[in-house]
Amino acid sequence: MLTTLKKFSSNLIIVSGQLCGIFVLKMEQNILKMEHHIFRGITMKANAREIAFTAIMTALALVFQVLPLKVRTPWGMSIDLVAVPVVLLYLLFGFRTSMLGLVAVTFGLMIISGPNSLGIGPIMKFFATLSVLIGLIFAEKVDPERTIKYLLAGFVVASVIRSVLMILLNYYFALPIYLKFVLGYDITSGQEIIRIVEEMMHMPFWLAIALPNTIQTAVDVFVAYLVVGRVKKIIF
Repeated sequence: MLTTLKKFSSNLIIVSGQLCGIFVLKMEQNILKMEHHIFRGITMKANAREIAFTAIMTALALVFQVLPLKVRTPWGMSIDLVAVPVVLLYLLFGFRTSMLGLVAVTFGLMIISGPNSLGIGPIMKFFATLSVLIGLIFAEKVDPERTIKYLLAGFVVASVIRSVLMILLNYYFALPIYLKFVLGYDITSGQEIIRIVEEMMHMPFWLAIALPNTIQTAVDVFVAYLVVGRVKKIIF
């Protein structure tokens, strides 16, 4: 049984990676067509290396998703390495490429998680990771040279944006669905959501959401920053 599950997981990762690779290629082609339409007279050519690396990072993110390298909170969030490849794409190629990777990863996560997840996890991961990318964009204004000042500014800004956004999305979207349809709670008001989460985590609701998201932001930013130098030497 265990062998069958491992084989199934392996095949699922391969298929998801292939699908996401095709998806990334199509997205890149569509964006290039849009840019060509907007900026007429400018010749746009797809960067094969950029597309290939985006597909590789997408597949790597999906591998991280199925590996047991994660810490789960009682209310469904996982602290993992899934978003690190997307942040790495931003540090290497910029926002557009990282967004292509993020969309592809979200698409792949929906395939892996299946219909029973109701798409909650992939959707929340999309907006959480987008918050990190926005934080890094703001950090560029502080330190275009990307020194330690850039890293710290990116982490702080991304953590604030992510925490506020995740508190709102969890309260109004994710937790009402997850607690009711996945965990079986009878949710009739927002106060019940707050009470359940606070009982699970033994801390105020806002802190129960903000703390793991801040830790996840640190993982996303610092791990990607630590490996980006070595990756640059390989692909450039």
